[in-house]
Amino acid sequence: LSRGNVTTLNVALAPLPTFVFNGQVVKASTTNGIVNAQVKMTGTIYTYTTSANGNGMFSLPAIVADTYTINAGKWGYQTSCVPQSITQATTGIIIPLDSGYYDDFTFDFGWTVSGNATGGVWERGVPVGTNFLGTGDSNPGNDVGSDCGNEAFVTGNGGGAVSDDDVDGGFTLLTSPVFDLSGTSNPYVQYYRWFFNDGGSSTPNDSLLIYLNNGTSEVLVETATAATLANSNWLVGKIRVKSYLTPTATMMLKVRAGDSGQGHLVE
Repeated sequence: LSRGNVTTLNVALAPLPTFVFNGQVVKASTTNGIVNAQVKMTGTIYTYTTSANGNGMFSLPAIVADTYTINAGKWGYQTSCVPQSITQATTGIIIPLDSGYYDDFTFDFGWTVSGNATGGVWERGVPVGTNFLGTGDSNPGNDVGSDCGNEAFVTGNGGGAVSDDDVDGGFTLLTSPVFDLSGTSNPYVQYYRWFFNDGGSSTPNDSLLIYLNNGTSEVLVETATAATLANSNWLVGKIRVKSYLTPTATMMLKVRAGDSGQGHLVE
């Protein structure tokens, strides 16, 4: 390069070679394909998503060689996530899934959101952390570390100031898809939950309420308030269903985060 002169440099880029990649998602210990199973392949360069057909087969028409985390799942099965080095020489893979109900929110399995809150309603995504006066996290900055993926359901995920996207003006209710426990002898429901309630000009009085519903009856199984120990952490809850309800084929889990309207922060 010389001062005062424009130098043109032409750079030729060679496209990464791509190839077709096929696989099948099957019920564990069988060759039965899982209809409409969802597949996500996360590499160092690209992420690909697709769904299986009626035989559990899936095909990605143009991927690049890389090391991927391959997630496969469907409601009613336990999501699989395994690392796999994929090259053009890699033949189609078989992904077995065990039966059961599991959701780390890598995929959208159909949880529904309702309520009357004017802000901070439930949404699925990678949590964006916020902090309250330097004392600790209000909205978590990460998902539970022991599961696959990085996603969670959070009450508002806009980030920014601590008050920008917390629950306001009412409640937001998250409801699971229906799950069948009718054929189980002693079922448990396990989950991880986070709750934060602080700020305002009076004692915080908001709550996180968790319910079980069997299609006929609904019961409260956990209450978290500002006084609950170890808030602002991912805490495990484990519920013996028969201690509350008769297990049925139409079970649901519901999570309600509410703002009582007195200016407190709720996440």
